[in-house]
Amino acid sequence: MKRNRIIALAVVLAALLGVAHPPVVMAQDAADVAYRAANDLMIDEDWSGARDAFRRFSTTYKGHDRADDAAFWACFSEEQMAPVNESTFKCYESFTRDHSRSRYVDDARANMIVVAQGLARAGNPEYSAMIKSMRQDDDDEVALAALYALGDMGDAEAVEALERLYSRATDPGMRRKIVHVLGDAETPEVMATLQDIALNDASPDVARAAVYALSDFEDEASVSTFLSQVIASNAPTQVRKAAVHSIGDFESAEAIKVLTNLALSAEDELGRTAAYALGDIDGAEATTSLERILNAGKSTEIQKAALYALGDREGANVVAILQSAAQSGSKPELQKAAVYALADAEDPGVAPALMSIFESSSNTSVRKAVLYAMSDVHDADAAATRAFLGGVAKGTADPEIAKAAVYAMEDVLDGDISVMLDILKSAPQLEVRKAVMYQLADFGDEASISAITGVLSSDASAELRRRAAYALGDSGGDTAIEALKNAATSDASTEVRKAAVRALGEIGTPAAQKVLLEILEGSNE
Repeated sequence: MKRNRIIALAVVLAALLGVAHPPVVMAQDAADVAYRAANDLMIDEDWSGARDAFRRFSTTYKGHDRADDAAFWACFSEEQMAPVNESTFKCYESFTRDHSRSRYVDDARANMIVVAQGLARAGNPEYSAMIKSMRQDDDDEVALAALYALGDMGDAEAVEALERLYSRATDPGMRRKIVHVLGDAETPEVMATLQDIALNDASPDVARAAVYALSDFEDEASVSTFLSQVIASNAPTQVRKAAVHSIGDFESAEAIKVLTNLALSAEDELGRTAAYALGDIDGAEATTSLERILNAGKSTEIQKAALYALGDREGANVVAILQSAAQSGSKPELQKAAVYALADAEDPGVAPALMSIFESSSNTSVRKAVLYAMSDVHDADAAATRAFLGGVAKGTADPEIAKAAVYAMEDVLDGDISVMLDILKSAPQLEVRKAVMYQLADFGDEASISAITGVLSSDASAELRRRAAYALGDSGGDTAIEALKNAATSDASTEVRKAAVRALGEIGTPAAQKVLLEILEGSNE
């Protein structure tokens, strides 16, 4: 009887949705056609075909507004084929998990219980426990909804009901919901309950929710004292980190003191969290604390966290602190972190500070970090930055530093490649000129291709001409064919001629193929 009612419902829904039997003459997309075909199979009680068709629909059209309908009807069709089967139960179970907001989710849960009852009677006792759990979860959801509806969570009876509900809830998700509701009742009794949950719930997610709920209480002194106890406890790391963040939310002098001491004494995970929490507190006192952590933190990781937290703050003194860390520190890793933190600081003094660090540093990795950071500086003078990077590219003896300047220049060109062309023409180091050519090839605009063509046609370096040929093969297109033809037939270097031929093959257009045939015919004469 139940099956006939659901099939009848399917027919009615199909008619309402424009997919009834027989077909209405109208324009339909592929999804409509597929859904209608699956629906027709179900109406005809071709359960195997319907199941497979609905599965294909829900997989192929995941974003379609009928995807969840199709997933449900696939499970329903499977149930008609095998009413007491674990695969049917798992199908409905997956549906309730993946389509929790579907209009069919209650039907799916009811069907799951029916299937589980059959499996339990068939000698699978574990399904009896599942039935009990599902029914309990249903009851708990209804009870929780009723408590939400009460609105006045200061009511002692409501709080007691929530505590009873929490004590019997086996699902962590349900316990977490209860914690959120409890958090609306700022009473001493609820505070005690939440504290107990934060320290003792078996689920870190539930315990963490209790910590965050407590942080909304107005009794800052009591909450802060308890959060400090959580941090000092053996609670899971994520719970203790939640306590650190919650203390930071108070943004008080006492909170700054607690976080500073923690960052100076804790191990990496909590120490970093404390530094970042300090970074979210406005004011000079928090900045001073971060500087202290930068200078005296227990580990490099905590010191780096302090640097990055400082980089997100405002003020000229922040730029001075970070510049000092980059110039006077003894650890290149920290110096580089200070450079990158400077790049994030939105202050007009950042670019001059970075230039000063570059000039004063003798460490290659730090100097390269400065160059890359220059391209990320907020509100920097692009022309001045281009001039600085261009000067480094042309005037630095270390080829690694000079190439880094070339690569960093990409983000500050603003369409003006004159500095790149100047480096290509006058840089004394071949590796640097090659780096410029690769950058120009990536740009692929007319001016860049023209510059590379000029290198191929007239540069004194055979190696650079060979690289120019390859670069044109990657990005030149038909505009580069004439230059590549000339190089392939007349360049003094065999390697350059070979590179030009390969580049023509890489371009692969009819015009390039024609030139290759001409070269081949000429070589056979």
